[in-house]
Amino acid sequence: MSIQSAKSYAQSLFDTALKHDKEKKVLKDLLAIHDSVNAQKKSYLNVVNHPKLSKDARMDMISKSFGEANKYVVNTIKVMASNNKLDLLPYLYEAYEEVYNEHLGIRKATVESTYKLFETELERIGQVFVQKLGLNKLIMKNEVNPSLIGGVRIKIDTKVYDGSIKTKLNDIKQRVVRH
Repeated sequence: MSIQSAKSYAQSLFDTALKHDKEKKVLKDLLAIHDSVNAQKKSYLNVVNHPKLSKDARMDMISKSFGEANKYVVNTIKVMASNNKLDLLPYLYEAYEEVYNEHLGIRKATVESTYKLFETELERIGQVFVQKLGLNKLIMKNEVNPSLIGGVRIKIDTKVYDGSIKTKLNDIKQRVVRH
């Protein structure tokens, strides 16, 4: 299971939260649930998915476990339980955060480089892509990848912008082989 599988639940939850101006509160509650569930993921999911647990008992357990959370969060988890999709619960926060960030024009980017970049270098790269993609903000993470030889490779969502020397050398190689 993955974030993509949980995205429809996250989108519905976000739409409801946005309608009631609770999107930040929902994000905060989902983070707390995410941390709690992931700390005990296997045992929690085994209990709530137990075949001998009645639907009413499952819903009661969800209400007691997450009763402090926003009612839209609890209702979404109950819908997931009704659809036998509680295995997606560990991914709900990340999927919601993705939908939340998309709404605000925020994306996450991974910048691969041959050495650890300075914050100013990351900021400059971020500014270029914020303007290029029409975003409000880009949350940057730097990963060192010596196999690039030089340059950078930037991953934003599913798109890759590759300015690495390794790729440029491979492109040259392909052109030479064709001629």
